[in-house]
Amino acid sequence: MAELLVRCLVEQKQSGAYHPCLLYIESLLEVCRRETGILSQPTKAEAAAAKMQPDLTIFLSARELEVLSLIAQGKSNQEIAEQLYLVLNTVKRHTSNIYDKLDAKKRTEAIAKARRLGLIP
Repeated sequence: MAELLVRCLVEQKQSGAYHPCLLYIESLLEVCRRETGILSQPTKAEAAAAKMQPDLTIFLSARELEVLSLIAQGKSNQEIAEQLYLVLNTVKRHTSNIYDKLDAKKRTEAIAKARRLGLIP
């Protein structure tokens, strides 16, 4: 399992994809290490990925990450709803959840925090 997680982490860093959240992968890796008693040094790829992530865990659902990515592209709630085949209120709920999880009050703040955390490119 740990080997697959490391490969997933490396692939995501190389491809720029962010689903699932890199922090989530790293937390799973840490659990694997603790449970198997493997406390080895991280690989170069893991170390590089860890440097890009602050020591803060934020879990966004795949849909929230999708919505956040579209917000970062400058899409309006209505455009996001149409693109993802959602009703407008669902997009608003996802946006509200994103703001809460990122402790942001507006779109620009959420985007800036998400980029600093490596949640979106």
